[in-house]
Amino acid sequence: MPLDPVQVEYTLRWLNKANDDLRAAEALIDIEPPLFDEIAFHCQQAIEKAEKGFLFWHKQPFQKTHDLYLLGLSCCEIDSSLSDTIKPTTKLTEYAVEYRYPSSAIHPSRNEIDEMIHLAKTVLAEISNRLPLEI
Repeated sequence: MPLDPVQVEYTLRWLNKANDDLRAAEALIDIEPPLFDEIAFHCQQAIEKAEKGFLFWHKQPFQKTHDLYLLGLSCCEIDSSLSDTIKPTTKLTEYAVEYRYPSSAIHPSRNEIDEMIHLAKTVLAEISNRLPLEI
């Protein structure tokens, strides 16, 4: 059965945006001093967009949300084997908005940033592996 070209295109758009956020996070780590808050934001965004791409591919509606717990839960309902990959990412939800403002008193450490980049890479890889090769 041929793939729906619109579904392929929009899924690709989500995944390309996710990849762009990951690339931005990796580029920001080389700035002195590294921009940890911004890296955390881009890692959260990469995971969010990858999950939304996965949901879009599976024709599962999703809310306009940054909540990685809710998005991840929806992804795991489609493919429960994603659970171990997605579960650790839910803590990044707070970096979508809260830490983008100067009132935030908490900032991620270098170790936390390294873990976030690893999580984002893993989510993108695992989701990509579960989609057709054309995507």
